[in-house]
Amino acid sequence: MSLFKYSLSMLALGLLSLTGFTLPLRAETPADGVVVLTHGPVHEAYAAPSNTELQPGYVAPRQPPDPIPELPPDQKPEGDNVQWLPGYWSWDQDQKDFLWVSGFWRQAPPDRRWVAGHWTQTENGWQWVPGFWAGIEQEQIDYLAAPPATLDNGPTIESPGDDYFYVSGSWVPRASRYLWRPGYWQSYRPGWVWAPAHYCWTPAGYVFVDGYWDYTLEDRGLLFAPVYFQQPYWNDPGWYYRPYYGIRPLGLLASLFLWPRYNSYYFGDYYGPAYARLGFRPWFTFGSRYYDPLFSYYRWHNRNNPGWFTGLGDTFLARRDGTLARPPRTLAQQTALLNGGTITTAQRGALQIAAPLTQFRNENVRLTRLTAAQVQQQRAAADQLRALSAARLRAEKPSGATNAHRGSRSAAPITQLALPPSGRQAANSNSSPSRIGSLRSQPTQPAHSVDRIQTPRRDVTIPPQRSFNQSQTPPRQPDRQVQPPTRSDTGR
Repeated sequence: MSLFKYSLSMLALGLLSLTGFTLPLRAETPADGVVVLTHGPVHEAYAAPSNTELQPGYVAPRQPPDPIPELPPDQKPEGDNVQWLPGYWSWDQDQKDFLWVSGFWRQAPPDRRWVAGHWTQTENGWQWVPGFWAGIEQEQIDYLAAPPATLDNGPTIESPGDDYFYVSGSWVPRASRYLWRPGYWQSYRPGWVWAPAHYCWTPAGYVFVDGYWDYTLEDRGLLFAPVYFQQPYWNDPGWYYRPYYGIRPLGLLASLFLWPRYNSYYFGDYYGPAYARLGFRPWFTFGSRYYDPLFSYYRWHNRNNPGWFTGLGDTFLARRDGTLARPPRTLAQQTALLNGGTITTAQRGALQIAAPLTQFRNENVRLTRLTAAQVQQQRAAADQLRALSAARLRAEKPSGATNAHRGSRSAAPITQLALPPSGRQAANSNSSPSRIGSLRSQPTQPAHSVDRIQTPRRDVTIPPQRSFNQSQTPPRQPDRQVQPPTRSDTGR
């Protein structure tokens, strides 16, 4: 067996736990003028890299169309908190046009709710403002001045063991001040991925998103393929789009890329040199140098598979150099490839990116049928998310906060945007729901002295690992931390 075939086999074995193999595709053809893609951006609510840089979103040269009418499929994964999250337009560098990042079914992270992004006009074009996972009991979005530069230079004590990862320190807004929270070592949790604290850029200021536990990819729901419309069907009265082709986790991880400049994941054929010049990087090369939530978890998950990381690297090199087939770029190309009979079983697992719902198999995702009333209920909830996105657009006017020097310790909100009550809040309140997106402005407070969120020193002792499985809710905050010594302000 050749090195590349062996590496691809090891890649398939390393990811095989994510999903079973599917049958060859039947010729289920999308509507004329609708190109189902097997490459493109990953919906940012499904997965986003760890954002360490305060960078604006990407800019498109022209205005995107209005969001299209989108109807959820009548099948969804089983689960208590599976939600339909709407899609959005994304600028495609290849087509020089917009493609539609389809909505998808998402098992929401515990104690989190999605705040969708939006497009806003700038001097240079139309800029994407990303969405984020807010706390479920969060009552408003606080728009802040840029936080100070990080004080974190990496861990100052050795890792307690191979089952730990380092969580970087971060500035945390508290009582109108930025307080420094030191980094710490955190133990891995089987079935859970740690999303670290970060700041999201908006034209009005920066939004702090604290760290939280999220599900692994195979348990996050059902991602659908992006599409390219060759004609504007959305101008036809009564037209709507209903996603039908799901993205398989195995195919996703086999060809996953990061675009660090815009903090986005992409999947599929981004192996060419033009993408490298744009800054696209394979997820495993970026994650081996910087913290990436997915790479960190799956490297640990495959710690007993010595060929996992090597297989990823060898497969990438072979596809880049043309000695191994690259994944198809459209559903039509994939159908022809899989039905051609010229690929091996291991190659099929890595090259089959999308599958129709009728043939979708994932051992961790069991689909259940929805009634027409349940579909409309999910669509109404998605409309509420779009209404909040529109409220963000109205509220997030440009301010000097996004260009301010990162030396101020003031974290007084420049402005705020009220969030509608979550289901949990509504159940615990007798008052009427607040209007979506009501805007409240507050005067800027003077800068305060530097403070820290102090944590006691601990000896590097690890308590016995207790049982923790995917049916349990993870702790809201990491409960077993080994804290590095606290640094002084002038220690950097």
